[in-house]
Formats: sequence, C-alpha cells, structure tokens
Amino acid sequence: ASITHGMSKTPVYSRWSDMLTRANNSNRKDAQNYIGRGITACEGLRKFENFYALLSDQPAKYEIDRIDNEGNYSCGSCGECLSKNWPMNVHWVPKKVNAHNKRNNVELTYNGETHCAAEWAEILGLSPLLIAKRKRSGWPDDECLGFTHRASADRYRRKS
Repeated sequence: ASITHGMSKTPVYSRWSDMLTRANNSNRKDAQNYIGRGITACEGLRKFENFYALLSDQPAKYEIDRIDNEGNYSCGSCGECLSKNWPMNVHWVPKKVNAHNKRNNVELTYNGETHCAAEWAEILGLSPLLIAKRKRSGWPDDECLGFTHRASADRYRRKS
C-alpha cells in the first residue's frame, strides 16, 4: 500500500473529507443546502495536499467556512478557479462564528445594525430562543429585542 501524506486520521483530513461530501454526495439529507444550490468544490481543493497547503492545520474549535456563503469551496488558484474567475472562498473560523452564518438564522435589525438572534442575545444579555420565538411570532424587531422601554435602549447604547 502506498502512503501519500499520512494524515488520513487527523482532524484536518476529516474536515476536508466532510467538505467534499457536502459538495458531492447527493444522498446526504442536507444535499439541498449544497449540491441543490450548485455549491461544489474546485478541482484544486479536491486533492487533500492542495487543501492542506492552502489552509494548514485546523485550529482547535474552528471549522471550515466559505467566505461567501453563496459561493463554492474554491482555492482561487487552480485551473478551474482561474477559468471561472472564482476567488479563494475557504477559511477556518471559530465554531461560534460559523453557527452565526447559517442561512436559517433569524436576523433582526435595530438602529441600522443587523445580527442573528444569537448575536443580539450576546450583545443584550437576553435569551436567543426568546428573541427568535418573538420574531417568528411576527413581533417587530425592536420589540423582539426588548426595545419598547427607554431603559432597554439605553442599556444597548452603553454596551455598543
């Protein structure tokens, strides 16, 4: 048996394999979120050694993320990327950041700022589930965030 890189049991290899599965396996239950939207992995990233050369080891508690959530997993430098004008569109991000980038997040805008419910909850010290429940029930964004009272708005301004 030949050994090419000796990294098949590492976390970074597992993340690379997961990325390829999301972009290529139409039997996955979430295939509509990737293949169904036309999201693929460029030819450069289909080879582990290229992926590893581009991103190196996975930092602890980080995940692979597409910089442009609507774009492909792309290296920006392989023949396919150059011919299709695809920029580099992969990087490592903390799990928490990646969770905030999901398309099914509930987003709210207050005072010109837009964040998902979880981010607003962190900013304001509220429950993300309560904020999301209010939003799904049709409440206006300011009321979902508790800005119906002057004290709430003042508390927000102090934290910003």
